[in-house]
Parts: sequence; C-alpha cells; structure tokens
Amino acid sequence: MREKSPETLRITRHKRRDKCAEHKERTLLRSKLSAQEQLLVLDNRLGVGIGAVKERKRLNSMIGKD
Repeated sequence: MREKSPETLRITRHKRRDKCAEHKERTLLRSKLSAQEQLLVLDNRLGVGIGAVKERKRLNSMIGKD
C-alpha cells in the first residue's frame, strides 16, 4: 500500500478536528433544548411521528407523555 503524503495527512487531521468541533457545537446546542423542543426539531426534520422511534419514545417519557 502506498504511503500517504504529508499534505494528505494534514488535510485528514484538519477534517477530523473540524468534525469534532462541529460535533461538540451540535451537542451543546441540543443540550440547551428541552425535550419538547427536541421533539419539535425531529418533527421538522423527519415529519410528525416519522422515524427516530426510540428517540421519540425517550423524549416522550421525559415529558411524561405516552
């Protein structure tokens, strides 16, 4: 297998760093939302009651709904 060039390795490190920073930012923003707000985000992204069944169940139990 061919060895990667230093430039390729540098780009890979930067991509990884950027993805990590984006993940931390998304996690921080989501942690500030209430369970009801998180459900609204899911509804807007996927449609009302569509997909993310386990996450919806978890959020509904936090809200107190069934």
